[in-house]
Amino acid sequence: MTSANIKSAIYARADEIIPASTSYDPFESYMTTILDECYRQILNECPLHLLPFTEYTTPTIVMDTTNSIAYVKKPTGFIRLGHFYFTDWTNPARKFITPEHPDYKMIENGVKVGGKVKPVVVMLDAMLGSDTKPEKYLACYQVTSSTSAKLYYVKYDATPATGIELIDDTVITNGLAWLGAAKLLKIANEKAWELAEQAYMTFIATNTK
Repeated sequence: MTSANIKSAIYARADEIIPASTSYDPFESYMTTILDECYRQILNECPLHLLPFTEYTTPTIVMDTTNSIAYVKKPTGFIRLGHFYFTDWTNPARKFITPEHPDYKMIENGVKVGGKVKPVVVMLDAMLGSDTKPEKYLACYQVTSSTSAKLYYVKYDATPATGIELIDDTVITNGLAWLGAAKLLKIANEKAWELAEQAYMTFIATNTK
């Protein structure tokens, strides 16, 4: 769906809540910002199985063979893990934690170790290999070989108008359009924005497995 069609879908959802005679012309200048905010929010909140994945074809991997940790440099535009798999693992990883997560301290202290059935991935800052400054890495535990990494991730496109068009039409019509309508109505100072936001949240909840 093109950006123009997505904007039309947002207006249509807003018109379902308040009279169609309402003019949004004064708020048209906000639509670029609204689309970008909706794009980012959908990538962060929509169930993974509804989002497009990008393959990390040539990942930069630094191995810590002593501790069986593979450090994978974060790809450009990375938002969320989609499907991350090493052959050392029984199952793929679909999410990561940060050093602020309670489990991380237990992992670092050896109380809890990353498993192969439930792989642990930690997003952290590190200087590895040829790095000249700290970079973001995905630390993957219980990995002995870097030759079998398969990483698919949710990507934020640097050109939002291009990235948002890759989202499935059903997600746009039933989710993103409601989210955009909520943001538009809020700017227009229409209390009905809460109804649009609730419709968006219902879409998220209904599709969460």
